[in-house]
Amino acid sequence: MKKALSIYTICCDVLEKIVNTLLVIVMGGLVISISLQVFSRMAKNSLLWTEDMGIILMAWLTFLGITICFRKKEIFTVHIWPDNWRIITILLNILTVLMVLSLSIFFLFEGFDYVLNTSGGTTGMARIPKPVLYVSLPLTSIIMILFSLEQAIYTFIRGSD
Repeated sequence: MKKALSIYTICCDVLEKIVNTLLVIVMGGLVISISLQVFSRMAKNSLLWTEDMGIILMAWLTFLGITICFRKKEIFTVHIWPDNWRIITILLNILTVLMVLSLSIFFLFEGFDYVLNTSGGTTGMARIPKPVLYVSLPLTSIIMILFSLEQAIYTFIRGSD
């Protein structure tokens, strides 16, 4: 059991590194896109496609970023229970992980359905297929499911760590 959990954690570590690399690439693309938009407006020759690119890259940045924040437990939570109420804290942690897992599964199926429904459309100016924007939801839902399962396992094994 420990070896399987160790292998799963290593796989999640590799996935986290891949997502971090994608975050750097997406953030760089966002900076370049917005910079081009600013400079082209100053030159009175606006590049209209940069707005669509900015929206798409911001969506990807948001969804990819939330997966890393969830894995590192850096998402905002309110701690209202005293430290000595360990059982309640453990139960709330389990409830939180199960809720995130449930929402991730929901977003996976609904996001996939939404990608299929928008498969014929394109963005306004850049003519980028709309699924490029919307595929971020089911893709990051898969990542959230994997990270949620990891946290659920550790919560059940160790408690509130």
